[in-house]
Amino acid sequence: MKKAAKIWQVVCCFLVPAVTLFWKLPPIGGERYFALGAFARAIGSGDYYGFWLDSTAGPMLMFCHALMLLGSIVYCARGILALFDKEKRWLNIVGRAMAMLAMYTALIPAQSLPEQERAGYFTVVCICVIPLLEYIGFRFLDEWKEQMDSYREIQKREREEKLRRKKALYFPGKYPKELKGLIWENFRSNFQSGGLLIFGGIMCGIYLVVIIGLGQISVPLKYGTGMSTGKILLTMAAEFGWMIMFLCLILMYYTISNYTKTRKENYRAFLVLGIRTRTIYLIFAAEYIMSLLVAYVAGMVGGSALYMLIRYCFRDMTKGIQVPGVFSVEILGIGSAAFLLIVLLATMFNQENILEMGSSTVFYAEKKPEPIPEKVLGSVIFGLLFFDTGRGIFAIRAWTDNPGSYLAILLSMFLLLSAGMLLYMRRQRKKPGAYQKNLLRNKNIYYRFRRNRWNTFIFSVVHFCVFVIVGSSFLATAIAPAPEKLYPYDIVCMGYEQDVEEIQDIAARHHANGRSYPMVRITARYASESMQSAESLISVLWPQGQNVAISESTYKEMKKELGKKAKDLDLKGKEMHIVYQEDVAMSPKMIETSGSRLAYRMRFGQPLNHYDNTERNDVFPSQKVVSEEKDILTGVFFEGQQENLVVLSDEWFDEVYSEIMEWNSKNMELRMETQDAQWDAYLEEHGKNMTEGQTTLFVWDVPEEEYDSMMEELGFLKEKYPMDTSWDPTAGPLYGARSYVGGIEPVRLENQIVSILTIVILLSFGLLQAYIKTESEMEEIIWQDLFLQRVGMKGKERRKLVRSQVQMNFRISIFVAGVISVIMWATTCAVRYYNGMETLAFFGAGFLFLAVYVLIWEGWLYLMEKRILKETERQ
Repeated sequence: MKKAAKIWQVVCCFLVPAVTLFWKLPPIGGERYFALGAFARAIGSGDYYGFWLDSTAGPMLMFCHALMLLGSIVYCARGILALFDKEKRWLNIVGRAMAMLAMYTALIPAQSLPEQERAGYFTVVCICVIPLLEYIGFRFLDEWKEQMDSYREIQKREREEKLRRKKALYFPGKYPKELKGLIWENFRSNFQSGGLLIFGGIMCGIYLVVIIGLGQISVPLKYGTGMSTGKILLTMAAEFGWMIMFLCLILMYYTISNYTKTRKENYRAFLVLGIRTRTIYLIFAAEYIMSLLVAYVAGMVGGSALYMLIRYCFRDMTKGIQVPGVFSVEILGIGSAAFLLIVLLATMFNQENILEMGSSTVFYAEKKPEPIPEKVLGSVIFGLLFFDTGRGIFAIRAWTDNPGSYLAILLSMFLLLSAGMLLYMRRQRKKPGAYQKNLLRNKNIYYRFRRNRWNTFIFSVVHFCVFVIVGSSFLATAIAPAPEKLYPYDIVCMGYEQDVEEIQDIAARHHANGRSYPMVRITARYASESMQSAESLISVLWPQGQNVAISESTYKEMKKELGKKAKDLDLKGKEMHIVYQEDVAMSPKMIETSGSRLAYRMRFGQPLNHYDNTERNDVFPSQKVVSEEKDILTGVFFEGQQENLVVLSDEWFDEVYSEIMEWNSKNMELRMETQDAQWDAYLEEHGKNMTEGQTTLFVWDVPEEEYDSMMEELGFLKEKYPMDTSWDPTAGPLYGARSYVGGIEPVRLENQIVSILTIVILLSFGLLQAYIKTESEMEEIIWQDLFLQRVGMKGKERRKLVRSQVQMNFRISIFVAGVISVIMWATTCAVRYYNGMETLAFFGAGFLFLAVYVLIWEGWLYLMEKRILKETERQ
């Protein structure tokens, strides 16, 4: 098997670069290249970075390509070393890390690209599966050899003692009927561990079906009547789904580990009494498979029931939309496959315990202490480095929701946790009095360092997911102001110069009180809210977003009108300042999110129905944005992705305003006689729209009884200028606050429901994990308590010791996760541009949430403690 494992490793190592050479990349500038061809062409172009910008994925394809080529080199080196029976562990880690990162960078653009371009990215995913298969296959073959050698050694001993144990080992050729009873009695005698395995499997099945069901519902909702709801559910399914699946794997690993260790102790008696090893494995397989089948059926039934309830809750939004049924392949099929995969991986990780069942005959095996790492400084340095990297990525507004930042922070959490535990142990040992006093409380850290570090880390991950990944959105929605406060004016209108007088007459007739400001339209190259519109325009690859450009003087006037203090921008030349009109509850948006998300590519004027994609960087030049803020000066109309305010210096604005006014005046008469086809023909000939948008911004407060009639009269703007809404029907010249206010609370409620559901799932996972840990250590704690009782320790001291041992991992984890979460909360407030009052409200809600969360955990651990103490009293 050692040879087979080596051959498998060598083949897989050389297979990765071989397949990568034949990877055909998605189109770059209209052409497709193989991996090496693209590298040579990029180097030959003289502008390596610019070459990749001609692809629809931009720098993401460049990162993916670089990771694939570097990973191929690493795997070639691993393959060569393996041929000479040499191995570098750091190469293994680097190679697999590159494969996982390449898969991640391929999946990001693949989610939003046309069908014909996805194949090139999914090829990367298929290639990156090879390292996973290599790891699984090599570990299985390598460790199987050692276990099989041990098994053959036992068989040899059995043959040597055949004469002496002939009667005990006699097998008539078929198993007696009593075997079934033996299996049941063995299972029933220790139902606690078996029941825990079944319960863990049930929870895993429910989690998987629910998260897959949410993902299946969200896709049709996102492009149907419930677009905002679909976005929320899709976010939960896409971002939280992988997190929940990973936690399901950890859950099954621990439940199976606890089950196999308990069964291994039971089967020792069978082995000593002479039962065959093969029969031991048969009994285990029967119990194990039947338990998992029961868990699978119950989990699928429970998950399907919850999925049906979710479908019922969204029945109004899904009318006319095809949503997968409970018994469809999309729900039960994918759920079953995910459950099977998680069970197989968890079983594989526990194969050592499983294989030892047929060879262990020692009732009281000596428990050797686990090795403790010696290096602390390296863990501290790399932990701080990863934390600073993750927090730095998170602090970039465009990348706040990037899972890569969370992964870096979790890795730093593991390293800093290790360093902290090591420093604590060293400090205790330097003080003999403290060491002896706390010896019983800290003995698990001393002798089970790795296990306790891993348990504490898993708890910390759960806390971090609850407080930051899910909790930030939950807290932001909790402190959000009333919807009416998001709209300082009743009506916001934009008009052309020739319509100003008529608009003002309408406002006067309806007793509207307001102001008008000069403005021009400014369009960002990419704004994901308009993706729906962009899909119908084949010639345009980037969904554009419309915003309002104003001068710095106008910005100060608008602030003064609302009683707010304006920032001293002091803009010079072609500098810009962006005012994101966002609700506190909304995740931060970028006004332009194409490519690397670090450039602001915008053009003055309305969206273009088509343009030459190879010249998109000239059509949408990069702008210099020197500052940003979050404030509401006209209203929140597109969650911060459109109708933001772009502030220019007075000189630059006057120049742009004059150009737009002149262009509109020159072509307005022609435009009024133009149909759709003529509009597109003019754009193709001149490279600009016939007119480039409105030039006057109106804001009004309107008496309640005049609102509807005034909105109806102003509706002539949409009828008179249909091309202004041809790109995006929702982004037009007229906005009424009342049509938006009513839709905010339902969206917030849906957001809170999804957040609470995710928090409940994570919390239930953490509590179940604590229960499994306590169950696995209960027997040891009971024996410890019995021993201490007989040596004379008082009951109060013994109870205090039990309490400290039960709560130790939780207290360390809540401290680590709490400190990191507070830092991330501060970063969240900074990246979302919260003001002082919003920051105080966010932290106030956060600490209240933290207190409730800790109380729930303390209550659960108190029940665990009472249960252990009750068991100790029975002894």
